[in-house]
Amino acid sequence: MVKFRCTVCAQKILVNDEGIGLVIPCPNCRRDVAIPTETDPEFQGQILSLAPPPLGAGALAPQLARLMMDRLFQALYHQRRQLLDAQRAGTVQVTLVEQRLAGIQAEYQSQIRAYEQRVAELERQLTQREEENRQLIREKFLLAKEALDRQLETQTESEDYVMRA
Repeated sequence: MVKFRCTVCAQKILVNDEGIGLVIPCPNCRRDVAIPTETDPEFQGQILSLAPPPLGAGALAPQLARLMMDRLFQALYHQRRQLLDAQRAGTVQVTLVEQRLAGIQAEYQSQIRAYEQRVAELERQLTQREEENRQLIREKFLLAKEALDRQLETQTESEDYVMRA
């Protein structure tokens, strides 16, 4: 066992000999602290007074903890793999939906262009027919005017003839 203080916040830390030389976060300030190779001199007497744990349940605790951590890690790894697989499947589905939407959009754009062309053609035809109708009305008006002029002329000639006679 190695007992020392955090170099940042002076928190007392006790670590198994297996941790010597490692860098761990301080339980108090969370800063990284390197575990020294020896117990600090201020704690020398205290460490010697500690009795080693009995070989019964205490010796199994680290192994059980390690086994539980391994199982937890495997479970987390399995869940992560499932999440990544689900994400890939979702990405593939989204890509397929986007492709379908692009195809539908292109089809509708094509239909809209065709409708716009048809509307433009119908507007041209309408404009042409309106012009033809105006022309026909003008000609009909001119014919009616000529007929009226002729009728007035014949009526005037008849009145002149009657007045002469």
